[in-house]
Amino acid sequence: MEHADELAKLQRVKHIMTPVDELEWLDSAQPCSSARTRFEEPGYSYAPFEREGRVGLVRIVDLPDDDGPVSEAKPQFQPKELHAEDQLIHAPKWFNVQDAYLVRQNQELAGLVHYSDLNRLAFCACLYHILMALEQALIAHVERVRPAFDHWHPPLPKQRVERARNLWKKKKTQDAELTPTRELSLRDLLQVAAPELAERFELATALPYDCTHKHLKDLRDSVAHVGKPLVADRSALPWLRECTDAIHALRSALKDVDGAHKGEGPEAG
Repeated sequence: MEHADELAKLQRVKHIMTPVDELEWLDSAQPCSSARTRFEEPGYSYAPFEREGRVGLVRIVDLPDDDGPVSEAKPQFQPKELHAEDQLIHAPKWFNVQDAYLVRQNQELAGLVHYSDLNRLAFCACLYHILMALEQALIAHVERVRPAFDHWHPPLPKQRVERARNLWKKKKTQDAELTPTRELSLRDLLQVAAPELAERFELATALPYDCTHKHLKDLRDSVAHVGKPLVADRSALPWLRECTDAIHALRSALKDVDGAHKGEGPEAG
Protein backbone atom coordinates (compact mmCIF):
# COMPACT_ATOMS: atom_id res chain seq x y z
CA MET A 1 0.00 0.00 0.00
CA GLU A 2 2.77 2.39 0.98
CA HIS A 3 4.63 1.33 -2.17
CA ALA A 4 1.70 2.38 -4.41
CA ASP A 5 1.40 5.68 -2.55
CA GLU A 6 5.11 6.38 -3.03
CA LEU A 7 4.92 5.54 -6.74
CA ALA A 8 2.05 8.02 -7.12
CA LYS A 9 4.04 10.72 -5.36
CA LEU A 10 7.01 10.19 -7.67
CA GLN A 11 5.05 11.67 -10.58
CA ARG A 12 5.84 15.41 -10.84
CA VAL A 13 4.90 18.41 -12.97
CA LYS A 14 8.22 18.14 -14.81
CA HIS A 15 7.06 14.81 -16.22
CA ILE A 16 4.06 16.29 -18.08
CA MET A 17 5.07 19.89 -18.83
CA THR A 18 6.40 21.17 -22.13
CA PRO A 19 10.04 22.10 -21.35
CA VAL A 20 11.03 25.71 -21.91
CA ASP A 21 13.37 24.82 -24.78
CA GLU A 22 10.45 23.23 -26.65
CA LEU A 23 8.00 26.11 -26.17
CA GLU A 24 6.70 28.09 -29.12
CA TRP A 25 6.90 31.79 -28.21
CA LEU A 26 4.81 34.59 -29.63
CA ASP A 27 6.84 36.93 -31.81
CA SER A 28 6.02 40.54 -30.95
CA ALA A 29 6.62 41.67 -34.53
CA GLN A 30 4.35 39.06 -36.11
CA PRO A 31 0.83 40.08 -37.22
CA CYS A 32 -1.87 38.71 -34.93
CA SER A 33 -3.74 36.98 -37.76
CA SER A 34 -0.74 34.91 -38.84
CA ALA A 35 0.15 34.21 -35.19
CA ARG A 36 -3.34 32.82 -34.63
CA THR A 37 -2.98 30.54 -37.64
CA ARG A 38 0.48 29.44 -36.52
CA PHE A 39 -0.72 28.38 -33.08
CA GLU A 40 -4.27 27.21 -33.80
CA GLU A 41 -3.31 24.70 -36.49
CA PRO A 42 -1.28 22.48 -34.10
CA GLY A 43 -3.95 22.98 -31.41
CA TYR A 44 -2.17 25.32 -28.97
CA SER A 45 -4.44 27.16 -26.56
CA TYR A 46 -1.82 29.36 -24.92
CA ALA A 47 1.59 30.72 -25.82
CA PRO A 48 4.23 32.44 -23.68
CA PHE A 49 4.98 36.07 -24.39
CA GLU A 50 7.68 38.26 -22.88
CA ARG A 51 7.09 41.94 -22.19
CA GLU A 52 9.47 44.24 -20.33
CA GLY A 53 11.35 41.31 -18.83
CA ARG A 54 8.22 39.55 -17.57
CA VAL A 55 6.81 36.35 -19.03
CA GLY A 56 3.06 35.94 -19.29
CA LEU A 57 0.65 33.75 -21.21
CA VAL A 58 -1.54 34.82 -24.10
CA ARG A 59 -4.68 32.87 -24.89
CA ILE A 60 -4.58 32.33 -28.64
CA VAL A 61 -8.31 32.94 -29.17
CA ASP A 62 -7.84 36.36 -27.56
CA LEU A 63 -5.49 37.49 -30.31
CA PRO A 64 -7.29 39.93 -32.65
CA ASP A 65 -7.98 38.46 -36.08
CA ASP A 66 -6.28 41.34 -37.86
CA ASP A 67 -2.87 42.43 -39.02
CA GLY A 68 -2.01 44.38 -35.89
CA PRO A 69 1.28 43.35 -34.27
CA VAL A 70 1.39 40.75 -31.51
CA SER A 71 3.16 43.38 -29.39
CA GLU A 72 -0.31 44.82 -28.72
CA ALA A 73 -1.46 41.56 -27.12
CA LYS A 74 -2.21 41.61 -23.43
CA PRO A 75 -0.50 38.67 -21.72
CA GLN A 76 -1.84 37.26 -18.46
CA PHE A 77 0.73 37.66 -15.72
CA GLN A 78 -0.44 34.86 -13.48
CA PRO A 79 -0.70 35.22 -9.73
CA LYS A 80 0.21 31.56 -9.35
CA GLU A 81 2.84 29.43 -11.00
CA LEU A 82 3.82 25.81 -10.46
CA HIS A 83 7.13 24.26 -9.51
CA ALA A 84 8.64 21.47 -11.58
CA GLU A 85 8.78 19.23 -8.49
CA ASP A 86 5.10 19.67 -7.51
CA GLN A 87 3.39 16.28 -7.15
CA LEU A 88 0.78 15.32 -9.74
CA ILE A 89 -1.56 13.86 -7.12
CA HIS A 90 -2.76 17.45 -6.61
CA ALA A 91 -3.02 18.31 -10.31
CA PRO A 92 -6.83 18.16 -10.85
CA LYS A 93 -7.34 20.99 -8.34
CA TRP A 94 -4.83 23.28 -10.04
CA PHE A 95 -6.85 23.54 -13.21
CA ASN A 96 -9.96 24.60 -11.35
CA VAL A 97 -8.29 28.02 -11.19
CA GLN A 98 -6.30 28.30 -14.44
CA ASP A 99 -6.15 26.42 -17.73
CA ALA A 100 -2.38 26.69 -17.96
CA TYR A 101 0.59 27.48 -15.75
CA LEU A 102 4.13 28.61 -16.22
CA VAL A 103 6.46 26.21 -14.39
CA ARG A 104 9.55 27.29 -12.46
CA GLN A 105 12.58 25.43 -11.16
CA ASN A 106 15.20 27.18 -9.07
CA GLN A 107 13.48 30.48 -9.85
CA GLU A 108 14.04 29.96 -13.59
CA LEU A 109 11.34 29.35 -16.17
CA ALA A 110 11.27 25.58 -16.75
CA GLY A 111 8.23 25.07 -18.95
CA LEU A 112 4.48 25.29 -19.45
CA VAL A 113 1.74 22.90 -18.36
CA HIS A 114 -1.84 22.86 -19.67
CA TYR A 115 -4.78 20.81 -18.41
CA SER A 116 -4.59 18.69 -21.58
CA ASP A 117 -1.20 17.49 -20.30
CA LEU A 118 -3.13 15.38 -17.77
CA ASN A 119 -3.54 12.93 -20.65
CA ARG A 120 0.17 12.19 -20.54
CA LEU A 121 1.51 8.91 -19.23
CA ALA A 122 2.90 10.32 -15.97
CA PHE A 123 -0.50 11.51 -14.74
CA CYS A 124 -2.23 8.30 -15.89
CA ALA A 125 0.42 6.39 -13.92
CA CYS A 126 -0.23 8.61 -10.90
CA LEU A 127 -3.98 7.92 -11.03
CA TYR A 128 -3.27 4.21 -11.56
CA HIS A 129 -1.18 4.04 -8.37
CA ILE A 130 -3.74 6.06 -6.39
CA LEU A 131 -6.36 3.48 -7.35
CA MET A 132 -3.95 0.67 -6.52
CA ALA A 133 -3.41 2.13 -3.05
CA LEU A 134 -7.18 2.35 -2.55
CA GLU A 135 -7.63 -1.25 -3.68
CA GLN A 136 -4.91 -2.45 -1.34
CA ALA A 137 -6.38 -0.50 1.59
CA LEU A 138 -9.87 -1.91 1.03
CA ILE A 139 -8.62 -5.48 0.57
CA ALA A 140 -6.37 -5.31 3.64
CA HIS A 141 -9.27 -4.09 5.75
CA VAL A 142 -11.69 -6.75 4.46
CA GLU A 143 -9.17 -9.57 4.87
CA ARG A 144 -8.58 -8.58 8.48
CA VAL A 145 -12.16 -7.88 9.54
CA ARG A 146 -14.22 -10.13 7.22
CA PRO A 147 -11.72 -12.61 5.70
CA ALA A 148 -14.08 -15.40 4.58
CA PHE A 149 -17.12 -15.69 2.32
CA ASP A 150 -19.33 -16.49 5.32
CA HIS A 151 -18.51 -13.05 6.74
CA TRP A 152 -19.87 -11.21 3.70
CA HIS A 153 -23.58 -11.94 4.15
CA PRO A 154 -24.82 -9.55 5.26
CA PRO A 155 -24.14 -6.89 3.99
CA LEU A 156 -23.91 -8.59 0.57
CA PRO A 157 -26.82 -10.64 -0.77
CA LYS A 158 -26.27 -14.41 -0.69
CA GLN A 159 -26.45 -14.62 -4.49
CA ARG A 160 -23.59 -12.17 -4.92
CA VAL A 161 -21.49 -13.99 -2.31
CA GLU A 162 -22.03 -17.33 -4.03
CA ARG A 163 -21.09 -15.85 -7.38
CA ALA A 164 -17.83 -14.52 -5.93
CA ARG A 165 -17.17 -17.89 -4.26
CA ASN A 166 -17.65 -19.82 -7.51
CA LEU A 167 -15.44 -17.44 -9.49
CA TRP A 168 -12.75 -17.69 -6.84
CA LYS A 169 -12.83 -21.53 -6.84
CA LYS A 170 -12.48 -21.57 -10.61
CA LYS A 171 -9.55 -19.12 -10.71
CA LYS A 172 -7.79 -20.51 -7.64
CA THR A 173 -6.75 -23.58 -9.60
CA GLN A 174 -4.63 -21.25 -11.75
CA ASP A 175 -3.40 -18.93 -8.99
CA ALA A 176 -2.80 -20.47 -5.57
CA GLU A 177 -2.17 -17.03 -4.03
CA LEU A 178 -5.55 -15.64 -5.09
CA THR A 179 -7.61 -14.53 -2.09
CA PRO A 180 -11.44 -14.42 -2.01
CA THR A 181 -11.49 -10.62 -1.92
CA ARG A 182 -10.05 -10.47 -5.44
CA GLU A 183 -13.48 -11.44 -6.75
CA LEU A 184 -15.26 -8.46 -5.19
CA SER A 185 -16.23 -5.48 -7.30
CA LEU A 186 -15.64 -1.91 -6.14
CA ARG A 187 -19.20 -1.63 -4.81
CA ASP A 188 -18.90 -5.00 -3.04
CA LEU A 189 -15.56 -4.08 -1.47
CA LEU A 190 -17.04 -0.87 -0.09
CA GLN A 191 -20.07 -2.71 1.29
CA VAL A 192 -18.01 -5.43 2.94
CA ALA A 193 -15.28 -3.12 4.22
CA ALA A 194 -17.64 -0.62 5.84
CA PRO A 195 -21.25 -0.12 4.71
CA GLU A 196 -21.23 3.37 6.20
CA LEU A 197 -18.45 4.35 3.81
CA ALA A 198 -20.35 2.97 0.84
CA GLU A 199 -23.23 5.26 1.76
CA ARG A 200 -21.04 8.32 2.40
CA PHE A 201 -18.87 8.12 -0.69
CA GLU A 202 -20.49 7.50 -4.06
CA LEU A 203 -17.12 6.96 -5.66
CA ALA A 204 -18.50 5.12 -8.67
CA THR A 205 -20.44 8.16 -9.89
CA ALA A 206 -17.27 10.25 -9.83
CA LEU A 207 -15.19 7.95 -11.99
CA PRO A 208 -15.25 8.13 -15.80
CA TYR A 209 -16.16 4.49 -16.25
CA ASP A 210 -19.07 2.20 -15.52
CA CYS A 211 -17.22 0.80 -12.53
CA THR A 212 -19.92 -0.04 -10.01
CA HIS A 213 -19.60 -3.70 -10.95
CA LYS A 214 -15.92 -3.59 -11.93
CA HIS A 215 -13.00 -4.91 -9.96
CA LEU A 216 -10.58 -2.18 -9.02
CA LYS A 217 -7.87 -4.01 -10.97
CA ASP A 218 -9.99 -3.63 -14.14
CA LEU A 219 -10.56 0.00 -13.28
CA ARG A 220 -6.82 0.59 -12.83
CA ASP A 221 -6.11 -1.14 -16.13
CA SER A 222 -8.68 1.08 -17.83
CA VAL A 223 -6.85 4.15 -16.56
CA ALA A 224 -3.44 2.82 -17.58
CA HIS A 225 -4.55 1.72 -21.05
CA VAL A 226 -7.38 4.12 -21.70
CA GLY A 227 -8.40 4.22 -25.35
CA LYS A 228 -9.46 7.84 -25.26
CA PRO A 229 -8.06 10.89 -23.44
CA LEU A 230 -8.82 11.17 -19.74
CA VAL A 231 -9.35 14.88 -20.29
CA ALA A 232 -10.77 15.43 -23.77
CA ASP A 233 -11.70 19.03 -22.90
CA ARG A 234 -12.29 21.27 -19.91
CA SER A 235 -15.70 19.71 -19.21
CA ALA A 236 -13.91 16.53 -18.06
CA LEU A 237 -12.06 18.30 -15.25
CA PRO A 238 -14.90 18.29 -12.66
CA TRP A 239 -15.23 14.49 -12.61
CA LEU A 240 -11.47 14.12 -12.39
CA ARG A 241 -11.39 16.39 -9.33
CA GLU A 242 -14.34 14.54 -7.82
CA CYS A 243 -12.65 11.22 -8.53
CA THR A 244 -9.35 12.08 -6.84
CA ASP A 245 -11.07 13.94 -3.98
CA ALA A 246 -13.33 10.93 -3.35
CA ILE A 247 -10.38 8.53 -3.36
CA HIS A 248 -8.39 10.63 -0.88
CA ALA A 249 -11.44 11.12 1.36
CA LEU A 250 -12.25 7.42 1.24
CA ARG A 251 -8.68 6.48 2.13
CA SER A 252 -8.77 8.85 5.11
CA ALA A 253 -12.16 7.61 6.32
CA LEU A 254 -11.08 3.98 5.86
CA LYS A 255 -8.10 4.59 8.15
CA ASP A 256 -10.51 5.82 10.83
CA VAL A 257 -12.77 2.78 10.40
CA ASP A 258 -9.79 0.43 10.37
CA GLY A 259 -8.49 2.01 13.57
CA ALA A 260 -11.85 1.52 15.25
CA HIS A 261 -11.77 -2.19 14.35
CA LYS A 262 -8.24 -2.86 15.58
CA GLY A 263 -8.14 -5.56 18.16
CA GLU A 264 -11.59 -6.91 17.33
CA GLY A 265 -10.47 -9.68 14.99
CA PRO A 266 -12.66 -11.24 12.27
CA GLU A 267 -16.41 -11.04 12.71
CA ALA A 268 -18.37 -14.20 13.25
CA GLY A 269 -20.06 -15.68 10.22
